[in-house]
Amino acid sequence: MGNSSCLTLQKALDTACGTNCNPKTIIVTAGVYSGVGNTNLVIGNCGSELESLSISITLQGQGVVVIDGQQQNKFLSVQRIGSFTVQGIQFINGFMNSTSTSDGLFLISTNARQTTIDSCAFSQSSGPSVVNWVSGGGLITGTSFDYNSATNGVVNVKGGSAVNIVSSFFRSNTGNALVAFQTVIVHHTVFQNNNAGTQGAVVCNNVVLDTTDDNQAWRYNNFTGNTGTRGGAVAETDSQIAYKNCLISGNVVSGQGGGLLLYNSVSTVSACGIMGNKAMRGGGVYITGLHSLTDPGSSFANNVISGNQASQSGGGVYCENAISDITSTTTIQNNTVTDVTAGVGPDFYCKGFCTTKQQVCACNGLATCDVPSTLTTWNQQSTSTTPDQQSSSMPHGVPNQAPFGVIAAFLTVTTIISIVVCGVKKPNKI
Repeated sequence: MGNSSCLTLQKALDTACGTNCNPKTIIVTAGVYSGVGNTNLVIGNCGSELESLSISITLQGQGVVVIDGQQQNKFLSVQRIGSFTVQGIQFINGFMNSTSTSDGLFLISTNARQTTIDSCAFSQSSGPSVVNWVSGGGLITGTSFDYNSATNGVVNVKGGSAVNIVSSFFRSNTGNALVAFQTVIVHHTVFQNNNAGTQGAVVCNNVVLDTTDDNQAWRYNNFTGNTGTRGGAVAETDSQIAYKNCLISGNVVSGQGGGLLLYNSVSTVSACGIMGNKAMRGGGVYITGLHSLTDPGSSFANNVISGNQASQSGGGVYCENAISDITSTTTIQNNTVTDVTAGVGPDFYCKGFCTTKQQVCACNGLATCDVPSTLTTWNQQSTSTTPDQQSSSMPHGVPNQAPFGVIAAFLTVTTIISIVVCGVKKPNKI
């Protein structure tokens, strides 16, 4: 159990892969790593399938460590391996000329069982996705994604993966910040000033979670200042998610659902603030997608939906061909519709075959139901609690700044990479 030294990151990964000891840690000393052997990295396929899936490797930055793609290279491909962790590394200037949903600058590919991205930063990179999670489960924690451009989502999590995103930042990216399928859980995370292009900052397809389990709830998240075509904060399809103690504010879309868009979804929203969002219809929330009248539909309780704006109808909430249980504990008030010629329903608008239980718009199967309600019968003196907003910009548990400061791009590699076998020895200084 001793040290070995390598001049490139790829050599270090290869050496760790072939060392008969577990777990293994690669200490990467401060510097900027670029070019052949330090980008387009591959980890995994360490011997037979059984051997590979029993191996655990950590790539750990010591000091300010930067992997620079120089606008021409990818970062890393994680292949068949039991567990891989990358910690404390900045990834900048990655590039990939592809729009394939199977590609990514940091690709977790088939047969990678568990991957963790801890206290890292991804910035100024472009490609199909910055992180593409094709296989296996894992965790993103304490990590920032800033000023990236991606056609398939800055982070794209495919079906079958179980990934948690915790205490992280998605800021000023072009393209959807997160595209999620199936088991993806997000909490204490900020989505801010992302320009989605199509849909919203977060796109959920078939994300089905246990809404009675707080550990699976999307809680204490902040969705602020995002833009797109629909569902400025989150655009859901066929999903079941519990949103708790979230702030959804200042998002703007050209179509439906300035804050949330729920299509064929049975999600629950509680103790959230949905405020100051804008859309053509459903400034705060747009609910659509017909379910059987025996289905639960979506539900809202103990929320504040206020100060949202629609150009046409449903400044606060727009419900069309859907079922939603919006209880009297949710306050919907002071929302507006700007087009006085076409505008109806400043707080709530219900259209088509729809039912909203316990509230004024209950169509219950009629052919049409256009109700431009001002909700004078709504509980304006709601007993709902104000959403728990620890600060105006950060949810609970999220640090007040990104994991890293200004990138010290002038650094050069003056020391070499050390592999600490089984993680028991400190690397020798060179």
